[in-house]
Amino acid sequence: MGICAHATTRVCVLLGQTAVIPAWLAGGFVPCTALAVAAYTLWKTERAA
Repeated sequence: MGICAHATTRVCVLLGQTAVIPAWLAGGFVPCTALAVAAYTLWKTERAA
């Protein structure tokens, strides 16, 4: 997951710098998505037990 997060961060920063997507979205997309995926995974594993 680390290399995917790194690559996605680089792409989002590049898209934010060139104004393809808003800068606030480029800066917050990957951390928010990673947090959501971690929370969902924790919720699913706790619920399965």
